[in-house]
Amino acid sequence: MAAVGIDAVKAYLRLETDAEDALIATLVAAAEGVAERFLGAPLTGEVPAAVAQGIVRLAAHFHAHRDDDAGPPAVVAALWRPYRQMRL
Repeated sequence: MAAVGIDAVKAYLRLETDAEDALIATLVAAAEGVAERFLGAPLTGEVPAAVAQGIVRLAAHFHAHRDDDAGPPAVVAALWRPYRQMRL
């Protein structure tokens, strides 16, 4: 089960049709993969609101910049940083 549904990303992007649902689902999966690697843990169960918001914003960033090499917005890392699990 995904931590963030495509409807959350569509609402953030203000998309009202289902035309890009497959693309949005792929972008959400990619954003969740990035989140798991950044956090150092799998996304299971209920995720904190800040983590979910970071996934939404990263998926929206992927959508808006799918034709260029723009790096992810710094706010995503800021949202996730408190939940990051570091291994010593």
